Order: sequence, then structure tokens, then C-alpha cells
Amino acid sequence: MLGPNRFGHPSAAWRDRTNKGSIQVFLDTWPLQTPSALQGIGRYTLGLASGFSALEAKGELPLGVAGLRFAGQAWHVVPLKELSQGKGQPPPRADTPHCSWRRRFASRPCLRRLGCRILHLPEPACMPLAPGVSLVLTVHDLIPLEFPHLYSRKAPRLRYLLNRALTRLRLLAADHVVADSQYVSHRLRALFGVPEEKITVAYPGVDLHRYTPTPQPQEREWLRTQLGISPPFFLYVGTADPRKNLGFLLEALAFVQNRVPLVVAGALHPLHRQSLEAKIAQLGLGGLVQLVGFVDEGMLPALYRQSLALLFPSLSEGFGLPILEAMACGTPVVAFAHSAVKELFAEAAWLVPTNHMPDFVGAMTTLASSAEKRQALREKGLAWAPRFTWEATAQQVVTAYQKVLGKAP
Repeated sequence: MLGPNRFGHPSAAWRDRTNKGSIQVFLDTWPLQTPSALQGIGRYTLGLASGFSALEAKGELPLGVAGLRFAGQAWHVVPLKELSQGKGQPPPRADTPHCSWRRRFASRPCLRRLGCRILHLPEPACMPLAPGVSLVLTVHDLIPLEFPHLYSRKAPRLRYLLNRALTRLRLLAADHVVADSQYVSHRLRALFGVPEEKITVAYPGVDLHRYTPTPQPQEREWLRTQLGISPPFFLYVGTADPRKNLGFLLEALAFVQNRVPLVVAGALHPLHRQSLEAKIAQLGLGGLVQLVGFVDEGMLPALYRQSLALLFPSLSEGFGLPILEAMACGTPVVAFAHSAVKELFAEAAWLVPTNHMPDFVGAMTTLASSAEKRQALREKGLAWAPRFTWEATAQQVVTAYQKVLGKAP
């Protein structure tokens, strides 16, 4: 990794590699140093970097862009190629504070010395204070404002007001906002009056070289030996965040008569895991649900491919990355018809009304027994997924940068 010297200036080698210090835009990689690295925001950060890297390799990136990592008391530059390959970043630590106060206040001098004109934050919660440069924020969703009761049982109104105030301050400080979907853009305008011209919608993408329908040799054996699972099984990918609605999914599983196991893949907070285990015991699903924890992205496609279907009962999504990944792997998807899910995936997923147990159970029952229905959804998903690539995401985000720099046509 090439980076600044101890005074914050880019090294000579770095300036040579970037056309004499022409980097103007830096992608903040802080989410990769926190537990967010194991969630959608971490994958978004790496995916966007890979899109920029692809454009750079083809000579189609009109701006100098690099990653930026904060460590110790300084910012360190990470070239796009290294960032897109997951290099130059320390492994995430569970005990890392969500936002470092040293990082919040150490921005202005170093960013200016690096020649930074735009700092792009994939996670708005980690916004530096008074950075002295233009800020671009990616807003993935506004779910805590949609469902405040899920995030605070004792004082949901107070939690809502606090989240709303913090979000408003971040949006006021931002020079431009990147939204994951038209749904998020609409919510930003409706709740906060963000001008439409201040928002760029850039759908996240999927790596179509990694997420493919073609099985790898021995992947079934890997699932058996490494995770202790064997087909057939249903799959859920994600956290146990309250709005992910895993309690509903477990209840649906209990209603399905052909007892197909459910595999839950994703990093779970200890309290969430404890709650899920209690629910599993309450419903008599012991031995039918496997909580396999975080699954590395390199092995995640195998999990999608070998499953009967991805079950995704989330109450709201700003995008729904696991849905897209499953489709790219040829895996049927059952989800609720709402928010960005309806906007983006109605053509290729089996969508049912939100929290409608009979329809959800009916979809699970049909997919467990009907190879014909699974094949029909598989074909729809495989035709739909190529519409979303990280390179296309990066192109849209570049237009946002150009608007901020005053270079948009």
C-alpha cells in the first residue's frame, strides 16, 4: 500500500502512479475496519471500488479516485486495484468503535495536503467533522426512521427524533447524496426535502464473475465438511437486525409440512443469536435450523447455488443485495412486495404481501416440491441480474462527483 508520509503528504511513488498527484476523490474505507465489513455496507464499499478499478483499467475513469484509510492519527491512501482486491485493509475488529473521534477531528489538514476535493462516505454515520472538502454520502436506507419501534422498545419516539435530527445534519453537511434506489431517493425528498438535483440514484451491483450459476468442483463437499450442511435447504443471508424479520421466517418454516431445513448465513450479534435460538426452541425447530454465522464472500455463491431458494422476509430494504446475488447464482427468491424490493425485483422474484403468512408459506411449499417452478424463477433471475454491475454503479457515482466539481454537462 502506498500512502502519505508522516506529515500527510503523498509519497513520490504515489504521485508518479496517479499522474502527479491528480487524485481528487477519495473513497472512505472506514466501514471495512468496523463490523460493517461483514455486512452489506462493507460489500458495497469493496464493490464500488472494484467498479472504479474496472473503469480505470479501461481508461474510462475521468477523475482520479483512490481509497482512504484512517489508522493511528493519519489517513493512508489505498490504490483502487488494491482496495478492490481487499488488500491494504486491516481485518475488521468487533471491538472497533463505530466511529473514532480521533478520525472525526483529524480530517482537514491531511485531506487538503492530499489534494482531496471530494470525500465519499459509504457509511454516513462515520462522517468526519469539518473535513474542509466536499462530502458525498451514500444513503442506503432510512429504515430506523420507518420502524423506530423496532430499534427502541422503551422510547421509540425519542429514538426517532434523535435519528431524524442526526440524519438531517448529515444531509445538510453533504454536498451530494448517492441513493441506492429510487425508493430511497423518494424517502429523502419526502422526509427531509432534499432537492432532487442533489441526489444521484446508483443501484448497487453484483460481481457476475464470482456470482454465477455454474457450480464449482466439490462445492457440495465443502458445504458438508466446512458448514455441516447438505442440500436440500432453504437459505437466509443477512444479519438478525429487527427489520430483517427472522422471527416471521422461523414461524413460516414451522408451518411448512415438507420439513426442509433452513440455513441462516450472516454475522449475528450475540443477543440476536440468543433470541433466535430461543425462538427455534419455542417452535420446536431444533435440528431444522442451522446458524452458520458469517460466510466469506468467496464461498457465498456456493451456498446460494445449492439452496432451493433464498427466503428474504425483510420489512424494508433500500436495495436488497442478497436478492441480486441469489439471482445471479440462479437461485429463486421469495420476498415481500415493498420498498426497493418491489421497485427492483418484481420482474424476477416471487413477491408476496408483507407479513402475509399463508402466501409466504405457500411459496415455500411450492418451491420445496416443484422443480418446474424453481426453474422458471431461476431463468427469470439469471436474465435480470446482469442489469446490475458494479461498473455501472461506479459510472453513476462518477456523475455525482462531476456535479460536485462543476464538470457535469
